[in-house]
Order: sequence, then C-alpha cells, then structure tokens
Amino acid sequence: ATDTITFTFTEAPIGFELGDISLTNASGSTITNLTPTNSILVYNATFTAGANSSVVDIKVLANQFSDAAGNMNILSNTLSIDVDTVPPTIVSITRAGSSTLNITNNTDIITFTLDENTSDFVLGDITAVGGTLSNFAGSGKVYTATFTADANRSTDGTVSIAAGVFSDAAGNFNIDTKSLTIPIDTLSPTVSLSRATPSAILKQNATETIIFTFTEVPVGFTIANISLTNA
Repeated sequence: ATDTITFTFTEAPIGFELGDISLTNASGSTITNLTPTNSILVYNATFTAGANSSVVDIKVLANQFSDAAGNMNILSNTLSIDVDTVPPTIVSITRAGSSTLNITNNTDIITFTLDENTSDFVLGDITAVGGTLSNFAGSGKVYTATFTADANRSTDGTVSIAAGVFSDAAGNFNIDTKSLTIPIDTLSPTVSLSRATPSAILKQNATETIIFTFTEVPVGFTIANISLTNA
C-alpha cells in the first residue's frame, strides 16, 4: 500500500532531497518520488509500506538543507504511520470430542482460533463435508459452531477454511488454509442369514450351520440377539 507524504516549509528550501528524510522502524517500508509541487514551499513523496507490522516514523533531519540566506534547517516534527501488511492466520480448528460420530452421538462443537481479531469471519467462510454447521458464535479471535454429521455416512467428514475469506482490522485477508478431519459412522449395520445347505429339509434333532453375514464388524453380537420363531 502507498500514501502521499507532504513536506511543507516555512521558506523555499535549497538542497532538499530524498536523503534528508529519515525512516525509523521502516521494516521494509520506503519513501520515493520526492517532487516539488506548484508551490515552492511544498514537496510530495510516495510512502510504500513494507511487508510487516510496525509504526514507521518519518522526519527530516537537521542541517540537511538551507534557505536563501544559507541558514540550515532544524529537525522537523515526526510523522508516524501505522503499517500492517501481515495477513491474519488460522491458528487451529479443533473438536470438543475425539470419538467417531455415530447415530446416537452425531454432533460435536468445533472451535476456530485465529491469530488476530476479525469482524468479518462468518459461517459462510467455513466449508463442511459430511455434515452441516449451525449455532455459529464468537468474536475477535475465537469462534465456535456445532457440526452435525450426515445420516447414513461411513466415511470421514471435514471442516475447513479457505484462503481469502476473512480479514484483520487493516484489511489484510488470510492467505492460509486449514482443515479438520472428523471420523463419522452413521450408517446402521445390517446382517443377512443363510444356511450351509439351503435345500435340505431337517429332521428332528438334525443340525445345520447358520451363517450370519454382516456389513460391518459387529460389536456385542451374542447368541441372545438371535430370535427363533415357530421353534
């Protein structure tokens, strides 16, 4: 970013040049294009902000130029410019929980932490895959939202923030991205039964092997889960 700096003199300066101007805490900031205006008492120069955050002080040093009588100048006042060209960043995206979201427990609180205060970070800046976000709240550097997993899903979901979606007080937009992976299994397991000898007619006390085939590895499956009708 640039700005025009105006130097106003009490008398027409003789020998005033770019090297007479001092920048303190420049952090890469520069001043260029020193030119006189239509008035012999006014000069302009271009200030270009560096890629950093600092308060840059600009002043004209003493004994750098003279008036027509040969008197040298005294030190000028100091002009301070607040420079912030550092983009905000996403510190973290975290979950309140750690387990896989399932049919019974299908929600989690997601926390978004930024490194600078922002006033334009909104729910629409966040992308959710495998679920939806709601109850967005927060301010400054920390925000939260509720993630609700989609039904009938057995693959991971993600919550992510893209680049260029929020800014800091100086108008710098984030250039980084970050995402969080959330394990999800909201798909009900199923089981199918089959016989080892499907065409056989069993006589009294004869035995047969019944095969139980699951869509997922069963947890807690026991003989008590099996029902016999017309036994």
